[in-house]
Amino acid sequence: MCIRDSQSAKYLKNKVGETHINKMFLLLCYLLFMKLSMLLTIERQAIASYFILLAVFTDSKKKYIWIFIGSLFHLTTPFVYLFVNKVIKINDYKLLFKYSVIVVIFSFFLINALNLIWTLFPNPKLGYLMMYIDSPGLIDNERRKVLKEILYFIPILTLSFFCLQKKMNIKMLPSVLFLIILMFSLSNLPGVPIRLCMPILFFMVGYYFYSIIKKYNVKFQILIVIFFSFLFSLQTFKAVGYYSRYPMISSSPAYYVKYFFESKSYINREALPRIEQITRTNDNKL
Repeated sequence: MCIRDSQSAKYLKNKVGETHINKMFLLLCYLLFMKLSMLLTIERQAIASYFILLAVFTDSKKKYIWIFIGSLFHLTTPFVYLFVNKVIKINDYKLLFKYSVIVVIFSFFLINALNLIWTLFPNPKLGYLMMYIDSPGLIDNERRKVLKEILYFIPILTLSFFCLQKKMNIKMLPSVLFLIILMFSLSNLPGVPIRLCMPILFFMVGYYFYSIIKKYNVKFQILIVIFFSFLFSLQTFKAVGYYSRYPMISSSPAYYVKYFFESKSYINREALPRIEQITRTNDNKL
């Protein structure tokens, strides 16, 4: 994370025109908005996303090393890198309009394009997508997930609006707007928008918040951090799953230690049934 923050600070200084970088505040924003629990559900692509961002914030040829390492975890790394690198560096409203028109028009022909690609280059990943592409339930679920992710950007847009009222230049705003348009345009594809935008959604939300909040005074920055810290903590306390095994409060000291010594059985994968023998009961995996 420290390496990641250093690379980000270097990018901000060289590309965005920063003169004074508050690295600790930048790191705090990263940690505050990083979606750790979601990263643990898609581990391989999450690790690849980390190296994708290292490549994005590296100007030298070392970025190809990061791309190669990321590809060891997920083969989509080169493609996602090209996409993320383009999205993050959109800082012009003319580019925003141009790319948005292309994405919206392309979304109307997306299904036909995928069918053509599937015909020419059949592969298991694309086949998995094509299997569920006509499922209304999965599409509705994907739209809800996209909407939840976009809610994180509402405060950014709100703060950006007030900055624009004061004639401040918000270079990251076109990037945020394009990301929102893109995710809405791809929301008909189960599993695609979140995975395609994972490096930004899971890691970079704090980067966008930092780029906006730093334009306000220190007192406001502290209030914003306290507010979101309280909000995310409250959400954790309300989630029953976090306390399904261990009580949130107990009068017994070290009440959780006994669970460290539980006997656990191991799964013999060779004895598991074949995929054809399994009756699916969780079709909402995506």
